[in-house]
Amino acid sequence: MKIGLNATCFNNRPSGAKQRFIGLYSQLFNLMRDSEFIVFQPSDCIMNHWFNSPNVKFVSTPIPSEGRLNKFFQGSTFWDQTLKNENLDLFECFNLPSVQNSSAFTIQTIHDVRSLRENASIIERMIGKYVHKTAIAKTNKIITVSQTMRDEILNYFPSANIEFLYNGIDLDNFVLPSSSDLDITKKKFSLPSNFLLSVGHFEHRKNYSNLIHAIKNLKEAGQDYFLVIVGNDNGNKNKIADQIISLNLHKNIVLLSNLSDTEVKSIYALSTAFVFPSIYEGFGIPILESMAYNKPVILSDINVFKEITEDQGVYFDPKDIFSIEEKIRKVTEDSNLSSRLIEYGRKRVKEFDFKKLAPKLFDIYLSQ
Repeated sequence: MKIGLNATCFNNRPSGAKQRFIGLYSQLFNLMRDSEFIVFQPSDCIMNHWFNSPNVKFVSTPIPSEGRLNKFFQGSTFWDQTLKNENLDLFECFNLPSVQNSSAFTIQTIHDVRSLRENASIIERMIGKYVHKTAIAKTNKIITVSQTMRDEILNYFPSANIEFLYNGIDLDNFVLPSSSDLDITKKKFSLPSNFLLSVGHFEHRKNYSNLIHAIKNLKEAGQDYFLVIVGNDNGNKNKIADQIISLNLHKNIVLLSNLSDTEVKSIYALSTAFVFPSIYEGFGIPILESMAYNKPVILSDINVFKEITEDQGVYFDPKDIFSIEEKIRKVTEDSNLSSRLIEYGRKRVKEFDFKKLAPKLFDIYLSQ
């Protein structure tokens, strides 16, 4: 079997989609050792150090990992002839607009449909609907990352041939950092002994503003919580930083970006509890990472978070600041509840190990 993977959307910047690609497909390449994989990489990223499998070939393309118009124009002159020459049996795309391979079974992975939702602009919704509708018409199968996302996509496009395969993590990679690494990270960022953690790019849907207001109200009530937010800037970081200063919370909240892998792991390990205030997500990989480090999670009451945690967690209304405050208090002040959440997470996260997920992707491939 000869399989092509359009990986031109990935680069050296951390993301949940990239984490899924590396973790899941590393396992798949080993499961399908008799198959040949061709990874089409962007012009600005070399990927051969991501994988160590003899059945994988890397092909450089003129397509950049970012910039929709440039990607479209460069792709329009590259894909047709290239795909004809490769004579693939199966072709999978990881970004939109989708690339069609008329001579091979084509799969499109979709992580979310935020561009179709009401809070997107009219132009975004128009373009988003066209792009998604075209992708569903062009491809033979859609793979998405949760049952919640599958249901949402079917709500927009009832005829879509769609399956879901969860995002995951490599549990072997989640070992406790050394005491030296923990001490270095704690000193470098002046972290207290107890702090809340939130992880995700700085953008509106992460809902950091309401979480910050909750920290302010707790402080005014005499409960001085410290919050660390780890993420890269997606256009909203300066606004969040200004809010922290205006609310006089610069001693309570720190924003961290561009951290090393060791630093991120150390901050997870040092934290007291994880808070995820998002209004919208296709999945929620930081939930798994927190579970892997035995941390209680305090979550928005959105469907996908309840799906990941089987409705066994502690949830708040992300639009209600009082609700966020209440659930932070509840988990951090009740040691029995915190212990129950940690024990549940320790068991649940095992279901999301890439070693368990890869055979399901293998079955999807073989069924075609």
